[in-house]
Amino acid sequence: MTVPHLKIYGYPRGDDRKVPYELKEVSLCFLSVKEMKAFARFVADCAEEAEKVENWEHEHFFGKDKHDQNIVLALLDERNY
Repeated sequence: MTVPHLKIYGYPRGDDRKVPYELKEVSLCFLSVKEMKAFARFVADCAEEAEKVENWEHEHFFGKDKHDQNIVLALLDERNY
């Protein structure tokens, strides 16, 4: 398995910052294998789309409450280094 070069960013709950914090670690916790598989399909779909669309930038995976839990997949660019 290839180890990807990635950066992890995030916001604490209730933080209104415009620029996210760079994080050392993140935990994705699912209530079921079914939900974990749904997220895995989302990641695979994003990768497929990013290969096809030249200017693909990012996509949001929302939790049960769109305004509370949100995971963003994005391609790294010079702004993220």
